[in-house]
Amino acid sequence: GPVGVRADDTERYGRILSSSPKAAWRNVDLLTPLRQACSGNNDDDDKPLPVLVETDVNAPALAEYYYCSSRRDVNPATTSRNNNSSSSSSSSTMITSTAYITVGTGVGVGLVVNGKPVHGRMHPEGGHIPVQPLPHDAFAGYSWGKDKSPFQGIHTVEGIASTVALTERVLLQDAGPHTTVGGGGGSGDNANTAQNRSILADLPDHHPAFEHAVNALANLCATLLLMLSMERIVLGGGLMNRASLLPKIQARTAQLLNGYLPLPRTTTATSIGGGDEDLTSIITLSQHGKDAGLNGAIVLAQHAYQQSLEMNDNDDEDPSIATTTKRLKQEAFATGLWHGMIVGAVAVAAMFQFVRGTFFRKRL
Repeated sequence: GPVGVRADDTERYGRILSSSPKAAWRNVDLLTPLRQACSGNNDDDDKPLPVLVETDVNAPALAEYYYCSSRRDVNPATTSRNNNSSSSSSSSTMITSTAYITVGTGVGVGLVVNGKPVHGRMHPEGGHIPVQPLPHDAFAGYSWGKDKSPFQGIHTVEGIASTVALTERVLLQDAGPHTTVGGGGGSGDNANTAQNRSILADLPDHHPAFEHAVNALANLCATLLLMLSMERIVLGGGLMNRASLLPKIQARTAQLLNGYLPLPRTTTATSIGGGDEDLTSIITLSQHGKDAGLNGAIVLAQHAYQQSLEMNDNDDEDPSIATTTKRLKQEAFATGLWHGMIVGAVAVAAMFQFVRGTFFRKRL
């Protein structure tokens, strides 16, 4: 990424944007090959399939939203045409928002708000927001950020918590403060090793590098809770396979929020207030595990298919019915407008008479 996901922007839709830090991927057209593969033969047995382009984090976010909402067992994208599914899971709490964060070579953030993926000007790029680093953190950001990343990758979520950044931090710590690693000017074995992030697997859970990752990801979670009032934040990606990270991120997020938001509390404490703040129901791991991306793609395909059905329904509508419906709406609006004006005029006249009568009585 970044990738064009706004279908109304025909010049960029389905293309990797020119601002991508990955030079080889800039302006690559993803949409055309997909459309060609799904074009069919235009006959009854082989019709073209709908195609929809979305980010690799918005799609999993949509899948997680469907799972986490009160309709977790029923995908709304496939049931809006059949409303006989109201008995799915009425006991669940209805939510309207979900964030999906993937942590790997980069940090991506997908957002679903009011049941729809967030696009806006482009799509969310939460991995590049600045964070409050831990005290005395002298790490100057990952090498991938030097070219086109916001803030040059210095003290950003991705510049601290991505596996590239963690690897480079470890290499710097092992080789000394005057060593340069990675693509930002490094050479030789260091530059190559920075791309081979397998060294992270051998580090113990208590290694200081992971404390920096926990802090950066907790900053991101706190920002999402404060800015968008997120009801569910789901973490995925390769780094989150390290089980020790999730409870630390939950605890650090609560610490950063400093009691400002009303959060769930543990029920074990006997003190007034219900115990310590507990984010285990808000910040979670993906329910789909390593298949989060695959499930996101499936949900996206269902979404595209549903949209195509709705478009076909609109195309099949009798034009005379559509015209009559439009005329009735216009007449109803005009009638309501005149009704409102008449009622308003009568009310003003009555008020005038009341004030006038009161004024003359006082004078007499």
